Amino acid sequence: MRSIAGWGRFSGNVVYVAPRSSVDGYGKPTYGTDVRYDAHLANKQEMVRAPNGQEVESKQQAWLFTTDVIPTTSRLTLSTADVGSTEPTQTQPKILAVVRRFDGGRPHHSVVYL
Repeated sequence: MRSIAGWGRFSGNVVYVAPRSSVDGYGKPTYGTDVRYDAHLANKQEMVRAPNGQEVESKQQAWLFTTDVIPTTSRLTLSTADVGSTEPTQTQPKILAVVRRFDGGRPHHSVVYL
């Protein structure tokens, strides 16, 4: 089995993920500290199943080279250079689904569907 570190040469992108920590008095989510991940971004239309069971269309995926669990309630931030925009809807797209990929029975990487 190859190590995740060996995949780094395929990434070329960086994303930041902050776990949702709570909700403020106005019902707006608050987040913890951003964690940096090397990633590969792919623009591919694909139907995925959201946590509520509904099928939704993903237009972009971020392959994160980590064994960390990424909850769908987290905030993911893309580089403005990667998306060509400074709009928050583009730089912080909603996480639709997360699939952890396994190799040899162990977590290998995660695919975050946006």
